[in-house]
Amino acid sequence: MAGKFVQINQAVASTTASLSVTGMTDTYDTYCLIGRSYYPDVADQLEIRVTKSGTAQSDSEYDFSYQSLYGSSQQIIEGADNATHYVQYNSQEESGSDALGNQIVIWCYNFRSTQPSICTVQSTWEQYQGTLFSSEGGFIHTVNSVSDGLNFTYGGSTNITAGTFTLFALQKD
Repeated sequence: MAGKFVQINQAVASTTASLSVTGMTDTYDTYCLIGRSYYPDVADQLEIRVTKSGTAQSDSEYDFSYQSLYGSSQQIIEGADNATHYVQYNSQEESGSDALGNQIVIWCYNFRSTQPSICTVQSTWEQYQGTLFSSEGGFIHTVNSVSDGLNFTYGGSTNITAGTFTLFALQKD
């Protein structure tokens, strides 16, 4: 996969309930979103949805699976069909400045009107004061329509306190 990254958009969280990064079009085949140094104001699970025309899609059209590993050799394997979002189990349980090691990389494909949106998700974060937690998985939004970005929230009334989310496109040579 030769080519180079082109920055499309960036969003910076500052105590917000929801954050969207848009800019995906059919100009490119592959997009990469990198989130770093983000954390909630209280411990909660990260939820990810695609956006269409800038609006997060909360329909029951997400199928997902992932495997997570704790530094202490514990693992979690989880998945769901017909969910309302992709969820990272126990992600970012550390809140405040203790959680600044959080990072996520999401590769997205097939952002066209005739295909569903498919994303792979890789993430790492510090949990329990120094224990590494990592996860790899993916999701599909099974609706054949154009998605233009990704939306991030934590459950309930939890805010995204800080963090930077940058969207890149892979430009082919």
